[in-house]
Amino acid sequence: MSKVHKVKVWDGFVRFYHWLQVLLLGGLWWSAEQAETEWHMALGLIFLCLLVTRIIWGLIGSSNARFSQFVSHPKQVFAECKQELRGKPAEHLGHSALGGYMIIALMGGLLLQAISGLFISDDVLAEGPLYQYISETMANKIRSIHHANVELLLILVAIHVLVILGFTLKKRRLISAMISGYRLTTLNKQALTRSGWLGFVLYLALLALMFRQNPEYFEYLF
Repeated sequence: MSKVHKVKVWDGFVRFYHWLQVLLLGGLWWSAEQAETEWHMALGLIFLCLLVTRIIWGLIGSSNARFSQFVSHPKQVFAECKQELRGKPAEHLGHSALGGYMIIALMGGLLLQAISGLFISDDVLAEGPLYQYISETMANKIRSIHHANVELLLILVAIHVLVILGFTLKKRRLISAMISGYRLTTLNKQALTRSGWLGFVLYLALLALMFRQNPEYFEYLF
């Protein structure tokens, strides 16, 4: 029988990103529903900084955080799906092959949402920092994309949450790993090759730059 041991699978920044993202998305949804445009703009810019940092971290971060670690060939996805259906799931320290594609889809959708928000206006109280650089016709087209993309994101988020809950019922303990950073595994692999401190530095630097370039969007928060 293989020996079970405790391994660190998620660095501090990945866990911070995940849970802050949950809070910010909740705040963005609430502010949109309540027509709190100033809050929506401010939270959107904070979220954009977070997402850009995560993308950078996917290139230079700890081993399991890197895109190269969890973006697999489609054949690998089909193979793992077959194993899952047979009741013999493949064991992973980080994201599975199918989970990797879900992460990419979510991040792509969220990036589209955040960037499109830079170019639109509510025609009343606020406008994105890049709204002034495009025509009103183009702004209206981008606003349509921004609103339509919400529906796609809600579907992706719902699928993601349902899958995580399903795996939790199967004792996969994915949620606890994203909280503590550790998982129990029989895999004989090394722990993370890099801590998350640099990710925090990058995020704070992007936030500082965003605050400096667009201070008017954050006055409502203080």
